[in-house]
Amino acid sequence: CGALAGQLPEWKSLKFVFLAEALLMLPLALLCVLAPGKFLTSGRGDDDAPLTTRRSLARSTMLERPSIAERVSVRVSEALTVSLVERARSQIRNSQIGVIATPPPSLPEQLRMLATNSVFIFSVLGIAAYTFLVQGVGFWTPTFVQTLLHMSQADTGYLLGAITVIGGIGGAMTGSTLLDKLLSKEPNFGAPPGARLEAAAKITTGFSILALPCVVPMAFIGSKIPFFLLLLVAQFCLFATTTPGVVMILEGVPEEIRSTALGVEACALHVLGDLPSQFLVGVVASAVSGGAEAGPKYAKGLRTGVFFIACYYTTAVVYFAIAWYLSKMRRKQSPASVVAPRLPPGGLETFQSTGDRDASV
Repeated sequence: CGALAGQLPEWKSLKFVFLAEALLMLPLALLCVLAPGKFLTSGRGDDDAPLTTRRSLARSTMLERPSIAERVSVRVSEALTVSLVERARSQIRNSQIGVIATPPPSLPEQLRMLATNSVFIFSVLGIAAYTFLVQGVGFWTPTFVQTLLHMSQADTGYLLGAITVIGGIGGAMTGSTLLDKLLSKEPNFGAPPGARLEAAAKITTGFSILALPCVVPMAFIGSKIPFFLLLLVAQFCLFATTTPGVVMILEGVPEEIRSTALGVEACALHVLGDLPSQFLVGVVASAVSGGAEAGPKYAKGLRTGVFFIACYYTTAVVYFAIAWYLSKMRRKQSPASVVAPRLPPGGLETFQSTGDRDASV
């Protein structure tokens, strides 16, 4: 899309860029509807899959394939079945440890719980500072490259687009894979309380520290190759924190208030991250350049603005490090874990009877 934007004669024609992005998402939307039902299960094997999933898979081997409407109906029923199964597992697990199911707290109570959750607060502050950097760099880097590195708009779009694709996809996959590797070393794939939170915070902090020495020097580099190499490594490290950052939010709060936590986190990263970053960088650049729109003064102001983004990102490293330390302390204070029961080989029909027997034990 960056390359496409570089070929457009006017900025108002960017509507075609948004149209291209929407068309790129269309296959993903169709995949979500037509994908095999196993993606809606808990990943515990074919024996544990819901009956509707096994029937749909068996039916797909017939000569007469079901229509799209029938597939959508099957997918919805599978999702509901998995939800009911997970709810039943939770009830059995709570009964084993003597926990009485209670209704979720009210919204004011949930907000109070989030406001007093130090791990959640520092995680959100770190993600907001990360967003501040990403949005600021994404907005001002094209201008920086065209002005200080003397590249055309088309070449800038091509290079920045390629770097974003390589660094973004590679970083996101690396962060997710490394998180799985760390959790695979834990009992029952990270089932002990606080294991997932600590692993996610550790990865997020580590890659944030690695990104810092790549981000800071970029404002003072006047050569193309070193600049783009640092930008590639920085984006790789930054996007590697994407999945662990979400896991920090989800695992850092009680299960019943995770939806509210995600909403608060989304609002915070917009208010503290992408909303002020572009404006503040422009203010810093204008103040240093004295309002100049070209020449050495403008270049100095632009470098100072980009350097301001990098300096602000140091707060993200501090916030993530504090969240990691707090997660380690929380895990040490957590009680022994309780392993969730598996579905019996008989499937959903025997789940209720098996659950009653386990609960009585």
